[in-house]
Order: sequence, then C-alpha cells, then structure tokens
Amino acid sequence: MEEQELSSKKQRAKISRHLPNVITFLNLLFGLVASFLCVCCNSRSTRIIASVLILFACFYDALDGPLARKMKATSEAGKQLDSFADIISFGVSPMVLALSSLLAVKRHSFFYLLVFSVAIAYVSCGIVRLVRYNLSNFSGYFIGLPITAAGCILALHFLLANSFAYDQKTFFLIISVFLILSLAILMISSIRVYRFPKGR
Repeated sequence: MEEQELSSKKQRAKISRHLPNVITFLNLLFGLVASFLCVCCNSRSTRIIASVLILFACFYDALDGPLARKMKATSEAGKQLDSFADIISFGVSPMVLALSSLLAVKRHSFFYLLVFSVAIAYVSCGIVRLVRYNLSNFSGYFIGLPITAAGCILALHFLLANSFAYDQKTFFLIISVFLILSLAILMISSIRVYRFPKGR
C-alpha cells in the first residue's frame, strides 16, 4: 500500500513539473491563433478577437513563472521555451495584428514601406530584448521594457481602435506607427523597469 502511495506521489510530481510548460504553451497557442486569424480572415471583428487573444497570452505569461517556482519546476528549458513563446505572442502576433489593421485600406506605397519597416524593427528589438534578458541576471528590475508589456500595450491599442471603428482614421495611423517605434526603442533602451517575480 505504501509503495502504491509513493508511486502515486511520484507520478503526480512528474505531472506537476510539466504544468508550467503547459501554461507556456497556452501562451504560445493564443499568440499563434491571433496571428492566424488576422492572416486568414482579416476583418474588424477578427482583429478584435486577435487583440483579446494576445491579452489572454499575457495572462498565461504572467502565470507560468510563479507556478514553476511554487512547484520547484524551474529549468533552463522552461526559460528558453518561455522566451520563444514571448517572441511569437508579443513580438510577431502584435505586428501581424498591426499590419492587418493599418493596411486594411489601400494606401500609398510609401506608407506600406514605412509600416513594414517599423514592424521589422519592433520584432528585431523584441528578440534583442529577450536575448539580453536571458544573458543577464538582474534582480528587482528589468533593463528595457519587457516585450510582454509592449505586446499588451499594442493589443489594447488595436482592441480599442477596432472596437470603436477609428482604425482607418489618419490620426490612428500616425499614432500607431509612433507607438510601435517607441515601444521598439524602449525594449532595447537602458531604462529600469520594476520586475514582478516571474522568472523561470
């Protein structure tokens, strides 16, 4: 009987060690689905859903780290998986959402070039930010704006724009480009941002 209980405890422990990674995969899943929605069915309603999905990804991203520490399941693999999920959910997906929103109406070719350039800059800065985070060991604060925060800000921005139907206004286009570029610069800046305990 004791052997069965011990075996059962070991099995539960094995399952619990994988739970934080399952949460991280949910983060990744929401980011991927948000991108696919924008690519496959670009409409105002799908962009709203995509924005909400990115916000859900943010919730799960905030959950996996504390859960891993509580279950003593932190690992280098989990840290790398978390970074990969963040690149997709808060780097690539917000830019797919941005492109589908900003290019929904036919515009001058210069504007296409501008938007694509800013989107590439944002994703590139996000990757640099995550690499720098993985190689650093700062406690109590981040150096540069976390990509999760940047992705959430953009998700909220495009959620409001599409919900209130001002996504085709000229001022929205200007603000969006400026916001994306500003967030990209903040991610690779040297500013200190208070760190909530999340690390894997």
